[in-house]
Amino acid sequence: MEHKPDGLKGTVVRSRLQRALAHPFGFRRLLVRELRLNEDLPSIEPRVPATLCRLGPEDWSDLIALRPFLTEEVIRLRLSNGHRFYGARVDGRTVHVQAMAVGKAFNSFLDIVFPLSPVEIYFYEAYTLPEYRGQHISPAVTVWAAAEMRKAGYERALVFIYPHNRPALQANARQGFRQVGHFGYVDLLGVRRYFYWSRGGGFERVPNRLLVRKQSLVPMDIQGTIW
Repeated sequence: MEHKPDGLKGTVVRSRLQRALAHPFGFRRLLVRELRLNEDLPSIEPRVPATLCRLGPEDWSDLIALRPFLTEEVIRLRLSNGHRFYGARVDGRTVHVQAMAVGKAFNSFLDIVFPLSPVEIYFYEAYTLPEYRGQHISPAVTVWAAAEMRKAGYERALVFIYPHNRPALQANARQGFRQVGHFGYVDLLGVRRYFYWSRGGGFERVPNRLLVRKQSLVPMDIQGTIW
């Protein structure tokens, strides 16, 4: 019988080649926006009576109902890494949730874990029930949470926004955020290269780089964490 030690390897290579040829070019980019916590924060009140709060274990079922990809295991893992969850309730019902990271964070759109400096926080995964959107609930929660973190000594809050998401950009501007850079990647025939550029702010521990491998941009020892 003919021995083919590289059969499995060849199958993997062919599979990757087929995927690359099916989608030869890919491009993703997010805007990096920053809020300076040592400056005056805007005063934002929801247009409907809402209670802003930090979510605890008693709120996990509500959190998972609004963000079904979460599990109690993932929530515990995030909390163990210093992350927090915030939300808003209307008539006792949780209508908005969002997460906040310290130390390090993961972005699924860019498929990358990136470090945060000791004075940075990162807001992510904000979600408001459709019938409560446009009521300034999400901006109010973000500013309220940012003020809480300022008391703990943090100096900058950062978020990613999709470039063409006009409602999100408008809401983000009301919170006092300003654009400071771009983060993304380019795929060409299965080869991915990342870029990060910022000026006058942004992620302190992510260097400005153009079309480099992931390991040239962020520490590889923090990659692969399940969030």
